Amino acid sequence: MTLRVLTQNFRKSNIMEAKLSRHWDRRLPYMVEHLKKVNPAVVGAQEATVAQCADIMSAFPNWTYVGGVKFGNVPIFWNTQILQAEEGTLLEKKYPSGERERYATLIRLQHRELEWGGWFGSIHLAANGFDEPDSATLRATQMKAIVRDFRAWMAEHPHPEDEKYNLIVCGDLNDNLGDNAGVRKIAFDKGGWKPLRKRLPLEKIKGRTLRSFNGWKATSSLPHDSKPIDEIFTSGVTLEDAALWRTCTDIWPIHVSDHNTYVADLIVP
Repeated sequence: MTLRVLTQNFRKSNIMEAKLSRHWDRRLPYMVEHLKKVNPAVVGAQEATVAQCADIMSAFPNWTYVGGVKFGNVPIFWNTQILQAEEGTLLEKKYPSGERERYATLIRLQHRELEWGGWFGSIHLAANGFDEPDSATLRATQMKAIVRDFRAWMAEHPHPEDEKYNLIVCGDLNDNLGDNAGVRKIAFDKGGWKPLRKRLPLEKIKGRTLRSFNGWKATSSLPHDSKPIDEIFTSGVTLEDAALWRTCTDIWPIHVSDHNTYVADLIVP
């Protein structure tokens, strides 16, 4: 069987948007429909405020979430009919980022019917803005620290029934340098985390050439140059396939977010 994981930057609801159509209350109904269509078991979210999490939980009564309450905005949602959280495994961390902070969340979820569990994370790295100067260096420092912190936390909370750690990390990386450079290379070299394009043959990734950041534009209007800034890293698991789902006006009357969605289907033994 497979378990679907989704990564999504929701675009924070507390941003002063220039256009009415970008306000969260306008986008929310379409985001709910988008999530229903994709039907994930787990969502690694970025830029999801507590208010946005509450709205999503109201629309999905069987879902719950962790992260983003103590600090940050990178919560993890999951379907409680499929998975349950392991007590004491939640890790929330913040990382310096110029004049800002960036965040990471990690938790271990156990399948309710199968002897399978995995660690699920969400991360958001430095963007290219005036308040985060030399963002490439910031991202590299953040990724090294996140890999170190996640590895240490998992080692402190071992689960003997797993032959090795099953790890799935969703992220808005703000890095489009490819699989063998930038923070993707760091994640692989330091932690063995494989991005989608290292995990699967390219023909198994639907929409692989499309950009994951649409920037409030129709994705079809952007270069098909396979420069994603979003990612799903995996270690210790096997993927059946993956896909990019559009959240833009190619599909919806208004933009659901300024990021498209990546989905990965894990093969669960």
